[in-house]
Parts: sequence; structure tokens; C-alpha cells
Amino acid sequence: MRKNTFRLGQNVPSSYLDAFETALSAAAGVAPRVSLGEGDLAFDVELPVEFGSVRDDLLPQARSALAAIIDMDDAVRASNSDREDDERLATLRVYEFFAELEYFSTTVNSQWSEFFTADAKGIWRHRGKTMPWMRDWRSGVTPAIVAVDAAYAEDRSSAAAVYFADWSGLHAQAKQGIAKEGAPPAYEPGAFYKRELPLLMELLDAALIPVSTIVVDGYVWLGADGKPGLGARLYEALGRCVPVIGVAKTKFRDDTWSQPVRRGASDAPLFITSVGIDRADAARRIVNMSGEGRTPKLLSQADRLARSIVAS
Repeated sequence: MRKNTFRLGQNVPSSYLDAFETALSAAAGVAPRVSLGEGDLAFDVELPVEFGSVRDDLLPQARSALAAIIDMDDAVRASNSDREDDERLATLRVYEFFAELEYFSTTVNSQWSEFFTADAKGIWRHRGKTMPWMRDWRSGVTPAIVAVDAAYAEDRSSAAAVYFADWSGLHAQAKQGIAKEGAPPAYEPGAFYKRELPLLMELLDAALIPVSTIVVDGYVWLGADGKPGLGARLYEALGRCVPVIGVAKTKFRDDTWSQPVRRGASDAPLFITSVGIDRADAARRIVNMSGEGRTPKLLSQADRLARSIVAS
């Protein structure tokens, strides 16, 4: 019979959040990892370190997850009710767009993650052992490459995805789009990601096919020193699970870090940057994509789809 020795509900609901606040007060600064609880019910809380800094802006997200941690733990146990071993929570990792609970078995040598996302009201929803944009989301389905783009109007914004099976493919496997009503956030020079990243994450959160690589319109990096652009921010938002390639049509100021490539008869280069995949390899893949023009055919389809959605 299955036991519940490590069920977090053995403590009062507020105890984990209280322990977190106590640990924060005792620390000189926000640490990327905090240990909570004692004995069988002890676990760690982790905030991501991105581009050399702890994401202390995610403390409200961590507090929200800890306030609901007993319900989250119970949801995991209910979904694994057919297991004969007794799972134990090791780590709660809090990201900007989701939370990951890492468990390990106390009777066999295995560990796994369970994922949650919060809705607009802050209610955490159990998503299972994978997210739609992860390679292993659907067993037996080969992950696809996906080109994503966004478009904006005065009172509306949209995001689109075009999925394809291989880099030289002529046709899309699937297409997907979303629209958001209301004025989009104002553009901030050097912080373009602030309005585009939430759109892309909402799109990928409902991915139609598991994802192997993402291609974005723009730069992954905005400097040779590793200043992050939209692509790098997206890579971190996805928990560094999916490589991202940036294809920019306009050269960023003082750019010395991208790899220019030329396609078709055009003399104007595209500027390639990447993360999670070698830049030279990424550039070769973009060059080999279908289409006779400067911009690969399937990337142009993502751009047109996003524009058509926002204009409809």
C-alpha cells in the first residue's frame, strides 16, 4: 500500500511561507536557493539566476507558490496514485511563467518534475510532467522546429507560430496564432522583450507539437558582452529547455557578435545569433531553409500570420 510519509499537508498551510519569510529576513540578500522545513518535509526553493543575477523580482511568484504548496503537492500525489512508492519533494523552482516541483522516489532510484502554471487570479494549475513546448511533451511525436513572430496594433496584439519538420522543408506541419485585446505595452528601447515575451510564452504554452528549436525575428544577444535580447530572455523563460535562434533583418548598432549570412540573390545579409545551439550551426540551418528570397519562406509565413491576425 502507498504511504504519504512526505505529504506536505502534515504541516499547517502557512508554515512554508512563514519559513520562507524567516529565511529571507535572516539572509544578507536574496539567495538563489533557500532550504525550508525539517526532516521528512524539508525541501529547497530556487529562484533562477539569469545573466549573472538572481531573479529577485520573482519573489512574489515564489510566495504565491508557497502559499499553495500543499494543494500543489496533493495534486501531484493524486496524479501519481497508481505508484507504489512514496514521492518526496526535493525542490520548488520558480520561473517567471511556471513553477517546477522536483520529486524523487524514496524506494526506487528515480526522480522527475511536475509543472504548474498560475492563471490571472493566481490559482496554480497542475500541468503534468511536461509542458507543451518540451521535446518529450507527447510520447511518440517527433518534436518540430517552430518559427514565432508577433505583431501590434493600437488596441490589439498577436503572436503566431509556424511548425516544420526539418530545416529544408517546403511546407508547414501546422500553424497557430493568438490575439490579445487591449493596447499593448509601450515599446521600450533595449527592452523589446517586455512586451513580446509574454505573448510568445502564451503561444508556446498552447503549443500544437513538441518543440525542438525556436526561431525568433530579432536578436538573441544585444552585445558581445552577453547583453540579452528577446531570444536569450525566451530561452531563460523556457527553463533553458529549447535552443533559440535569432534571425534579424536589421543590423543592431555596433554589432560584431552576430554571424551575417546571405540567401538567394539578395546582397543584404541576415544577422544570426543563438543560444543553446552553436552560432555557426544555427547560421547554416537558416541558410539551408527553403525559399529563394532573403528571408526563409517559413519564417515569412510566421510574420504574415501574426500580421493577419492583428489586422482581422
